[in-house]
Amino acid sequence: MTTFLLLVLIAFAGFLYFAAQKPDTFRIERSAVLSASAERVFGHLNNLKRWNEWSPWATKDPDMKLTYSGPSDGIGSAQAWEGNSNVGKGRMEIIESVPNA
Repeated sequence: MTTFLLLVLIAFAGFLYFAAQKPDTFRIERSAVLSASAERVFGHLNNLKRWNEWSPWATKDPDMKLTYSGPSDGIGSAQAWEGNSNVGKGRMEIIESVPNA
């Protein structure tokens, strides 16, 4: 029994050490191939107020609270949201915007 508890303690300490080595921030990037023109897609992505026209998250919580800051579109445009357990809480900001790339 003592050996088992010691092994569990060592494993837990190893996990904590591993977790402590990870960075405090992270970045998520996603990509997709769409059968639409770059001009049309860019207009929907570059303006965060238009995201609810196509975002699946908008249907998961129709009462989600959205706030916008910065310019209406492009670099510096930001959206924050707070919703139910399906949507959660978060913020995103456009940090790069390349038209029709």
